[in-house]
Amino acid sequence: MSELPWMAEARKHLEDSEANDMPEILEWIEEIDGNTEREAWCADFVGNMLKDAGYEGSGSPAAFSYKHWGKAVEPETIGAICVFSFSHVAFYAGD
Repeated sequence: MSELPWMAEARKHLEDSEANDMPEILEWIEEIDGNTEREAWCADFVGNMLKDAGYEGSGSPAAFSYKHWGKAVEPETIGAICVFSFSHVAFYAGD
């Protein structure tokens, strides 16, 4: 199974949580649009992991901004960006 390059960055944060890592999460939000008053940060995480791996994300704090970002990959590609209908975005990390 292939893995997209930004997953190495994302894996560094598998144990992160709002309870323990809020300063870092606020930095991700600041990088995208600076609005630290909002609660959702999934698109900020995706965008910053892409940036840290040398790619340009959508530049938006909206999960749906990734709906048409990039190009299609094979099913079950580790690191594929998944946009959910309930306004969430994440990386596919396997079963």
